[in-house]
Amino acid sequence: MRVTQIMVAKEFGGAERSFVDTATALAERGHQVQAVCHPQFPNLSLLEGRANIQLELIHVGGSWDWRAVRLITHAIQSFDSAIVHAHMARAAWLGGQAAHRAGVPCVAKLHNYAKLSYYRHVDHFVATTPDQLRYLRQNGIAPERVSVIPNFSRIKPVASIPDRASAETVFITCGRLVTEKAIDTLIAAFADLRRSGVNGKLVIGGDGPLKDELQQLGRRSGVDEHIEWPGWVSDVEAFLARGDVFVLSSRSESFGIVLLEAMARGIPIITTRTKGPPQVLGENEAWFVDPDDVSGLAIAMRDAAGNNSLRQTRACAALKLYRNKYFESAVVPRLEALYEQVILSHAPARRLWPWSGFQRRAA
Repeated sequence: MRVTQIMVAKEFGGAERSFVDTATALAERGHQVQAVCHPQFPNLSLLEGRANIQLELIHVGGSWDWRAVRLITHAIQSFDSAIVHAHMARAAWLGGQAAHRAGVPCVAKLHNYAKLSYYRHVDHFVATTPDQLRYLRQNGIAPERVSVIPNFSRIKPVASIPDRASAETVFITCGRLVTEKAIDTLIAAFADLRRSGVNGKLVIGGDGPLKDELQQLGRRSGVDEHIEWPGWVSDVEAFLARGDVFVLSSRSESFGIVLLEAMARGIPIITTRTKGPPQVLGENEAWFVDPDDVSGLAIAMRDAAGNNSLRQTRACAALKLYRNKYFESAVVPRLEALYEQVILSHAPARRLWPWSGFQRRAA
């Protein structure tokens, strides 16, 4: 199969990781993959030089960039793509138009809850959670145009849960240092934890515009000497190996791919009850707290630090769930089947308008 994957962002987070992992997994399964990226896409090295992946770097100035639509159309046609898979709203808007011009079906992955006006040229939606399916249905998308396929990780699951009992509990987190990730709440909870007498350490991987402000918060809270800031994490597995407990303190999280990575490596998890995480994990696999609940997060961290047996039990349950539902081998065949279905049902002479559920002839 010849598949065009499109991601036009200039930063790197969970959606961008999903794009890279999808392109790489398909290529390793023998498909020919065209990866359309912005020239400033971080971590291009993850795709460069890989067998069965052809990189196409296209500068995108914004959603209004008609030149980008023409360039993407030409790329799709030159590659002789059978299907286009767009990631996030801007790629769905530009890539959907390009796919329509090229007479190729377009699948779009709903990484978040973006305005569906960006998806008007999309033939089929991939929702990563049941809640995203609900969102699409509430906005008039016909059920036959949506498939619920979760995010996946390519990290190989550990054979068994390592015993991490130690005098100092190392809490780790990673991601972009932005408001949505609520690292300020995590630092405040960690300070409460230290004041309660728990010997803990906090490792915050990642970078972003709030780094200086967050480091100042650590100093004001009196815990800066117990916090490490290793910067952007390029080797996720090595980073996770440093921790006893993974903490996702987000105020908003539509899925949380980083949770899958922690599950794969057998790291017990504390997470907030935002839209995504409760649909990935259950109470048997993780600790849940409300967003921005400093005292609740500190209590969960103290519980995890003081109960190694419970940490092992929940990490083991999460690892089993990962193997069965979220590992690459469980998810990628579902994507392949969806591509085949959409290609077979595609009618090149017709355009599908997503919000109304009816078909309308293209001009």
